[in-house]
Amino acid sequence: MVWCYCGAEEEAEELLRPVREAHPPRFEHLGTMPYLSVQSAFDAFYPKGYNWYWRGDFVKAIADEAITKPDMLGNSR
Repeated sequence: MVWCYCGAEEEAEELLRPVREAHPPRFEHLGTMPYLSVQSAFDAFYPKGYNWYWRGDFVKAIADEAITKPDMLGNSR
């Protein structure tokens, strides 16, 4: 799961703390990055012409189920 917070770094730490404490990540990079770097971070995995389409949403809250289900799926492999 990739999270991108466009705001003060201190706010990102505070907002992501509950998720990180409930489900410790296997890998984490929390720090400033140019927006275009975030946008192109996975380009090497999806060659030109494949027309992959990514979506995102703005949310005010994240339900517990939205956190536990992806973790459950990842741990089942």
